[in-house]
Amino acid sequence: MSESPKGGLIVFLKNPETSQIKTRIAATTGPAIAKSIYQVLTTLTLATVKASGIRSYLFYEGGLPAAKVEDPHISYHVQSSGDLGQRMQNALEFALQYHSGAVLIGSDCPDISTAMVRQALQQLDHHDLVLGPAVDGGYYLLGCKQIHPPLFDQIHWSSEKVLDQTLKKADAAHLSHVLLETLEDIDTEEDWKRYLCQSGI
Repeated sequence: MSESPKGGLIVFLKNPETSQIKTRIAATTGPAIAKSIYQVLTTLTLATVKASGIRSYLFYEGGLPAAKVEDPHISYHVQSSGDLGQRMQNALEFALQYHSGAVLIGSDCPDISTAMVRQALQQLDHHDLVLGPAVDGGYYLLGCKQIHPPLFDQIHWSSEKVLDQTLKKADAAHLSHVLLETLEDIDTEEDWKRYLCQSGI
């Protein structure tokens, strides 16, 4: 088990068989290549999840996948209805029934490591909120100990304003917060090419 068994890890994923995936990549590469890129990103993310040993909850958009990782620390769920904020809030509420803190990530950031997830959970011992800033102005990770609905409401999702708006809402609610290392999400074909170059793949 994890060094922080009290913490839970939530991962937001899409079922590539039933959901539109990587539409900005697909716009320049076509849907088949976009799907293959997404599958690589998902594989990398799931490898990190499995290696962590942390109790993990995989929340899929578009229904559960046919193939599932067999691991006693991983359970499978379908995302709720609503916009991204509502779906994130609902997933965190679910995990916080069983843990004193939870961290939520997606599959767009292949540089997230097990060490970063552990660090985020440990930071929740001292802060109300943990955020992993993304280069594009969003965030690749959010961790909390209890639900604060304003953090998920009236945010311009998929924009460069996401992190700034979230931090302003955290300040307004007098929530203590800490930022992790800034990483890059893979949202475009250029992002993917840059990642391949930097990682030596």
